[in-house]
Amino acid sequence: MSTDNFFNQDNEVKSSWVSWGKPGDHIKGTLIAKYERLNNIGGKSEMQWIYEIKAMSGEFHALEQDANGNYIAKDEATVIGTGDVYNVGSKAAIDSQMRNVKVGQIIGMMFMETVAPKEKGRYPTKVIKVYTEGKMDEEFLTGMKEAEAEAARQEAVKNF
Repeated sequence: MSTDNFFNQDNEVKSSWVSWGKPGDHIKGTLIAKYERLNNIGGKSEMQWIYEIKAMSGEFHALEQDANGNYIAKDEATVIGTGDVYNVGSKAAIDSQMRNVKVGQIIGMMFMETVAPKEKGRYPTKVIKVYTEGKMDEEFLTGMKEAEAEAARQEAVKNF
């Protein structure tokens, strides 16, 4: 067993997923990436959009399993720090709101309410709303352009 003090709870990398535990949970920041991945949760295999947000502010109540295996929100909120990067998994309602949002745009998402399921045995629906003033994060866009120019320069040197 290693005695290296590096592997302790203080150095553990925490999950970077927003879990919508209680109405009022929210995140505000710059959309820095969006991509699709295969989601196998719940016994189905389906593609799901993931929205990556560099945070300006926010907080959420993480979910944990109780003794019966049900997911419940923790009492204490996780505070999202400025500059932290979080992922938000999508659902159809989020995807339809995000359709016109561009990478580099400043957005916010808020858990508004839970709606009872229409069919018995289904999970309730969490209503998440997306907000934007349409403003772009100019600092992020400048950095993105500089990174693209450097990548093009390196490719040109490699192919020379």
